[in-house]
Amino acid sequence: GGGNGKQEETVQQPLPEGYKSYLGEFGGITYRAHERLGKSEAWSLSAEEILALLRILTDDVLASYPGIGENIARREEEMLELLKAKKAADSKFRKVRLAFEGPKKLQKKASEAPPNGSNTNGNTTGEQNLEGSNSNAVVTEVFKPTATKKEFESASRAQLKANDAYEKGIRRLVARTEPIGFDRNNNAVYCFRHDPEILYVEERRPPVNALDNSLPEEFQFQRRSWHVIETTSLFDSFTASLDIRGKREQDLYDSMLGPSGAQQSLRRYLNDDVKAKAETSSKKREKESLQKRLEVARVKCDEEKGRRSGRLASQAEVELAAVQQELEEFEQKQLPPVVHEVSFEDLTGLSLLRSYDAPERRETRRAREQKEAVGRAIPLLPCSKLVPTGHIDGSGIVGSLVSLLLNMEEICQEVSPMESNQERNSWISKVEGAVSLWYNMNPLQIGPSTTQSTPSTPASNINGRNSVGGSSAKKRKETPGSAYSTTGALLGVPSVASIMSALRQPLLDIEARVADITNVACASRDAELADDNMSTDSSEDAQREELDLAWKRELHRLRQTSARQHVKVRERVVKAISIARKAHQPSVVAGLRAALLLYHPNAASDCRQEAIAVLVAHGDYDGADLDDEMEEDEEENVEDEKADSEEVVSVLSAEAALLTGCLGGSDEATRADWVELVKSCKTLSRLASLTAALSQEIEKKLTKISEERDDLLYAISTWQKGVSKSRTAKKNTRPPPDFAAPSEVWADVKFTDEISMVKAEKWPWWPAKICEAKDPELVKTLEELNHVLVALMGEMGGLRIVDKDMIQPFTGKPIVDEESTDVNKKTRGELEEALAMARRIKRGMEKSKKRKGK
Repeated sequence: GGGNGKQEETVQQPLPEGYKSYLGEFGGITYRAHERLGKSEAWSLSAEEILALLRILTDDVLASYPGIGENIARREEEMLELLKAKKAADSKFRKVRLAFEGPKKLQKKASEAPPNGSNTNGNTTGEQNLEGSNSNAVVTEVFKPTATKKEFESASRAQLKANDAYEKGIRRLVARTEPIGFDRNNNAVYCFRHDPEILYVEERRPPVNALDNSLPEEFQFQRRSWHVIETTSLFDSFTASLDIRGKREQDLYDSMLGPSGAQQSLRRYLNDDVKAKAETSSKKREKESLQKRLEVARVKCDEEKGRRSGRLASQAEVELAAVQQELEEFEQKQLPPVVHEVSFEDLTGLSLLRSYDAPERRETRRAREQKEAVGRAIPLLPCSKLVPTGHIDGSGIVGSLVSLLLNMEEICQEVSPMESNQERNSWISKVEGAVSLWYNMNPLQIGPSTTQSTPSTPASNINGRNSVGGSSAKKRKETPGSAYSTTGALLGVPSVASIMSALRQPLLDIEARVADITNVACASRDAELADDNMSTDSSEDAQREELDLAWKRELHRLRQTSARQHVKVRERVVKAISIARKAHQPSVVAGLRAALLLYHPNAASDCRQEAIAVLVAHGDYDGADLDDEMEEDEEENVEDEKADSEEVVSVLSAEAALLTGCLGGSDEATRADWVELVKSCKTLSRLASLTAALSQEIEKKLTKISEERDDLLYAISTWQKGVSKSRTAKKNTRPPPDFAAPSEVWADVKFTDEISMVKAEKWPWWPAKICEAKDPELVKTLEELNHVLVALMGEMGGLRIVDKDMIQPFTGKPIVDEESTDVNKKTRGELEEALAMARRIKRGMEKSKKRKGK
């Protein structure tokens, strides 16, 4: 009864209808922005939608990396200290200035003189009689400073130093910008310290119609517009319009002009247009004066023509011509300069940037490769590559995608060349056709709309594996032919859909090719064959029942786990997925993976409730005997939980988690999910993300198998030297005892149907598939050395090289020896799982042979 009461207390209430924890309400701006992002490109979103997505990404970053939040808090504390020091320095300066210079108004009216001109002692003076009893006489008090000039200068320097430190702190420490104040209509005024030359005013606009005024304020659509203050004249007009009698406008006035006596006015950053306006006014007045003189000269000339004196008439005409010439010269000076035709690529700096990027990449290629080997897997993209040129040089978004695909194909060709050159050339031509298709649909245009720039000469490429201008790329066409005709002719007009269709299938082809090279495809087929041939043996049934209880037990523990313990929630779901996969429960795995995609540190309850719903849908779990087991497991896994609690959990969305599903998959996604995501991709930005993720995985895996191939060749050469020496000395042909076989090797092999038990170094007897090398020379060498290549069950295509004497027939049962008794519990469990998998694969192959025999 007590356990049930505790369980009821820990179960949280369901979320309200119409609420999605990560994206908010279904009608909210964040949800709508996320939906639009799935159907269109990112640059087609509105500013409000982009800001909403950036806001949740910022929240995710702060939730994922506590160090960033701590850094922001530290910055705020430093800014608070600088603000306190600034206010203290300003206050001290005002006090010292008052003590040194005195108050501004030191005059006061003298009191009226006593009657009859007598003073307080009853005596009169001659001076008072001369001045009379003037009640408006002013008496100036003599001020005696209480602070020295040295103290005043010291306070002034301290104020200037504190203000400079505060200004530097604003530019260096402020992480978010808040309004500097509000005007009388509550319009916010912003000053972004990274761009202080412009002040921004966010104006709240009234509702459009009378219906909006009748609605409550929370239901009214907030209409806002942005205005800028760029010049000193507009700044002066705005500050003059503020009523400093109110506190809100007084604070804004002080923020814009700074305290009295301090050079902190925001006006000093703005463009000073007062002089320009004065010059414009002066020129305007000068032109008006010339026009008036011209009118007077014309009138005078007309008057002189009616007279008999020719001399006066000629003088009037000369004066009129002089004024006209002076006016024409003045107007000629005011004409704007003639704009000559220029190259907009030179004007924008594109040509200079391209010429700079090419030698820069050539000189620093080795240094960048060393940095990438240390920790940065994705190379930097030069700025000039973002502008498409229309050529196949890796420029533009489509050009970058094509460049990535061609680079991946080159790496695959170096590791495992294709048998047909014609098929490879056709694939390359199809991929390159997307560049011309995109440029014809969306040509580069720089400058006025009437001028269209022509494709530039592509920058010089770097010869090498990481460039499309390498040795194998020289054979490619600069302008694709057949690819455009097949794609463009079918659709009539180029479109994004045609480009997607031209790139989607090559991306799937390159992923499938790498999966074959790394033997991931064969391992996946074996796993599917094992899943399709479940055993009816009682021992395996008992093991399956135990696994069924194990994943249910992990999910049942979620009921005693609070949603605030988000790390434990994710751990238990991931562990349940792993156990359910071993138990061959695909429906359970699919349901739990869907629940895991709902995980977020600030919304772990969704993931928790969905996982518990999967448990209930599959029969639930009786937790009567769970308490003792939980105590034992907690004692055994205390160290693991401490280590796991320090792990930063990913808070990426479902689409981002699926990026890692290529070439073997992960806990969040499988290879089939990744393939389905590529097929359903409709935007270039998503396809670019998928291509970049695949490129990173290919670079990692093919680099690894290249090292494993070198290890195999080194081991073979070492063994051959040992064999030659032993033949001379007439000794045994076994390899020297001081040389250990490499742990993992790679070769281009073909998986056979033969399953055996092999003894690899530092491993117990393990079920494995015998592999045959495709290279005849390698087959002959391995035969001479009495070695064979095998693929251990449970590994995703990894190869080992073992002695033929270390191979025994597969019986379906483990081989017990001295070394097998010393393995740990984890290795023992993996061995049992590998044996069960081998039995199911063998059973499936026997069924297939029987069907073929019939």
